[in-house]
Amino acid sequence: MFRKILFCSGTDGAGKTTKIKQVINADPNSFVYFRSNYQMGSDFAGEKVNLDESLKHDWRILFDFINQTSDLSKILFVDRGFLSSYVYSKVIRHVTMDTYLEAYLEMFKPMSEFWIFIRRDSGMKEQWEKDVNEEFKCLVARLRLAGCEVKIFYRDDGMKFSTSDFSDLCTEIAECRFDCYYYDSRINSFLNTLSIFEKKNGIIISDLDGTILKLGYPEMKNAELRIEVVNYINSLGNLNEPLLIITGREKIEDYIHLKLVSVIDRPIYYIWNNKNIGLSSKVLKEYCIDMITDLKIPFTYLDDREDVMQHLYKREYIKLGELNIFEVNRNA
Repeated sequence: MFRKILFCSGTDGAGKTTKIKQVINADPNSFVYFRSNYQMGSDFAGEKVNLDESLKHDWRILFDFINQTSDLSKILFVDRGFLSSYVYSKVIRHVTMDTYLEAYLEMFKPMSEFWIFIRRDSGMKEQWEKDVNEEFKCLVARLRLAGCEVKIFYRDDGMKFSTSDFSDLCTEIAECRFDCYYYDSRINSFLNTLSIFEKKNGIIISDLDGTILKLGYPEMKNAELRIEVVNYINSLGNLNEPLLIITGREKIEDYIHLKLVSVIDRPIYYIWNNKNIGLSSKVLKEYCIDMITDLKIPFTYLDDREDVMQHLYKREYIKLGELNIFEVNRNA
């Protein structure tokens, strides 16, 4: 059996495939990707694929196949699974298949997580899209009542994901989603680049998306710099003090780095998500900032998310109204 199976479901356009590819690209050797080529309206042997029949039989056969051929070192991503067939059958074809759903949950839930993608954008024009989206919300409650491990991702108009299900640092560590050794090495590598002067006088830490860059999903190459924030970063402290960017992005692309180094007048270092399954940026920021705080290194932290500031600092932060970001200053 695979180490874990991750079933990703949600209405069309909710970002399932985008998020899966982000996670897989961070650590390709840890995952296997599966997506059926046969979707609603597909033809096979001259006939339309019957998704209701598929739900009754194909996923049972897939379970047997997984049991007999899988790799214990891998995590299986299933892009659309039996949950999608269940919801679309109910909403579009008005066929209720509760008995099959219950059987599949009992079969798969011991080794699975169910990632549900919910749209919060304004792009749903058809009523069936809205109905499917609402049905997935109802399904979340049902899955949790059945004792399934469920994670929800919300997609906004900017194709940006948010989730509250990966926000507890202790849980992430306990469940081995957070690779402490990996992040310790990244943080220590950054700290080793600091001179004694910098360690004494402080560093600047910031989020990337939304703080320094305007939202640019899904085409990040078109993302614009927030020049007013860049100018503020350049005005802080001594220009020898580096900027450490902590971001939930799975990696920093070269074109983003080139944009930043062309306008930020100080050394730039990065810590980003890697080797993790859906880790939220809040967890990553908490871990990195706690480590730097414990070492009594002074810093200024900037973020565009007030929920992160509240989580990390309660009310001990200020809002820079003209920049629409939040700041906290920690002196050793």
